[in-house]
Parts: sequence; structure tokens; C-alpha cells
Amino acid sequence: MELRIAPMKNYNKEDNTRKCTSCMTWLSLDCFSSRIRMASPTTKDPSKKCKTLYYRSTCKKCSLKAIRTDKYSSNKSRKIRYHKDPRKVMVAHAKKRAINKGLPFDILYSDIIIPKVCPLLNIPLHVNDKKHSSNSPSLDRVIPDLGYVKNNILVISHRANTAKQNLSIDELELLTKNLRRVLYKEEELLES
Repeated sequence: MELRIAPMKNYNKEDNTRKCTSCMTWLSLDCFSSRIRMASPTTKDPSKKCKTLYYRSTCKKCSLKAIRTDKYSSNKSRKIRYHKDPRKVMVAHAKKRAINKGLPFDILYSDIIIPKVCPLLNIPLHVNDKKHSSNSPSLDRVIPDLGYVKNNILVISHRANTAKQNLSIDELELLTKNLRRVLYKEEELLES
């Protein structure tokens, strides 16, 4: 299949150079990032039914400078993005945990629904300015061994998720049963 080069502004065919829109210098075409796109199946124009090579309008150096600015990488900008939509951060962190633990992962941020109240502890959920608190939304694997897959994730409070951790329902019931036994026994000892 033939490769078509997309039309470019500020391009000099004679010496194969292009003007960077950021630093305004003429550079070799090798100094610009490129990508190849497949033709859309719905394209009717026969001249566009082939792979197309696109070049960025800014050179690689200018592109890297733009990425490294405070707009993208500072702690303040990360917090702002987290406050706007904590689901994206939850997915990114879950993906990292899944890779580290060797668990399956196939969720998107659109799969995550953050309720107003924790479904396990009935406390209100809200995003805090600084660190996680008991009321911070937290992504939970309902059955830990299944990983971060659709229909196995639930957003609960950080407090509930910390208490639950990797325990099964049987282990949680045993924990509460034994905790009640220990607490009531201590109360009996204190009364006598």
C-alpha cells in the first residue's frame, strides 16, 4: 500500500525543511515528530484511501518544552486535574497497581461511578484538598483476585477500603464476630 504525505504549511520542498511554529526556525523534516494514520473505511476519495504520514507543526525540542511546563507536571496542576475528575487519577493508579501485582485490568474512567455516599459505611464522599481522608473516594476490587475489571470495581470511602483490604466476606464476618467477642468480654471485665 502506498504512503501519502499530508499537506504541510511552512514547508520547503527544495531542501526538505519546515518552519517550526514555536521557535520560528527552519529545520530539517527529521527534527519534527511524525505519525502514520490509516485511511478511514468511510473515505470516498480514492486519493485518500491509503496510509497518510503527518508531521507536527512544532519541532521535537519545542514539543518537549511544552510538555515539561508547570501546566502539565507540577503538583498544583495535578491536584487541579484530580479535583476536576478524580476518576482519571483512580484509573491511572489502578493500572499501575494491576501491573505491579500481575492482576487483570480492562477498565476505563467512564466505567467508574462515584456515588455521593459510601455504599458500605453510609458516609458522604468528597475529594479533599490535601491528603486522603476517611471520606475520600477510593477504588475497590470487590473480589480482589479478579483484578480491576468491569463489574468487579466499586467506589467506596478510603476508610472502608482500608478496613476491607484483601479480606473475603467470610474473613470479614469472622473478624467482626471475634471483635464483638473481645470487646464484650473486656466490657464484662471492666464492670466487675
